[in-house]
Amino acid sequence: MKKLMTTLLTVVALAGLGGGLAWAAWTASGSGSGSASSGTAGLAPSVGSATGSSCWDLDGDGVKDPEEDINGDGVWDALDCQGPKGDQGDPGADGAEGPTGDTGAQGPIGSTGATGATGPQGIQGETGAQGPKGDKGDQGDTGPTGPTGATGPTGATGLTGATGPTGATGPQGIQGPTGLTGATGPTGAKGDKGDQGDPGEDGGASGWERIEGTAVEGYHYGTATATADCPSGKKALGGGYLITAVESYCTVSPMASYPSDGDTWTVTGREGEMAMCGYGWSIRAYVICATIN
Repeated sequence: MKKLMTTLLTVVALAGLGGGLAWAAWTASGSGSGSASSGTAGLAPSVGSATGSSCWDLDGDGVKDPEEDINGDGVWDALDCQGPKGDQGDPGADGAEGPTGDTGAQGPIGSTGATGATGPQGIQGETGAQGPKGDKGDQGDTGPTGPTGATGPTGATGLTGATGPTGATGPQGIQGPTGLTGATGPTGAKGDKGDQGDPGEDGGASGWERIEGTAVEGYHYGTATATADCPSGKKALGGGYLITAVESYCTVSPMASYPSDGDTWTVTGREGEMAMCGYGWSIRAYVICATIN
């Protein structure tokens, strides 16, 4: 109703006449002239203009066109009349927020925009999960030989190998020292006088002494070799060895005891495979030396 009253430039005057209702209406035309009508029963169904046409007859043909029934009530009267548009009213108070509408259909993909400037380096992301193993690649070309690496530490002594075949007979050893004179035997029968023999060379040995070599520690489940040398000018007449072990159950066997040259005696010992010599063992060589005349 408020909207309708703002679009009409019709002035209705009401007054009580003898207990009845009187009315008058004035409708302005575009040139400022108009006409008036009155009655006692109610508002006139139509209001004329100064030219004789109704104010609702927008095209002035006297025909009640559907578009001229402004309020759509099926009656062409002063309620359908419209004056010139009034001034903009004050904004009304904001209404309550309506419900959220349905999501619209996906729009078409726009054209690719120009490449933007490179942004700053992002922070390092967390390491991703290990990916699946890839297929084996083709064999690459052989690379150049690298530099010789540093010599590694000495490895542990390996197990004792099987006994090898007996070696060839060694050279004749040096004449041993003269033994002690035995007890005098009974006098035998006198024999015939023999022929005169050729004169012999001077013989014998002097300056007899025993030399003790340096002890050599044995390897676990391995062998050890020790030597003893005669002083300068003396020859080796014989020799021997001494094996020492901390545990009584540590078994070490001699493998060799011989003159390795004219003035040196060499000995070799080997720990048994099940000896378990936890505290080690040693072997020492001895040599009997003398000056040969």
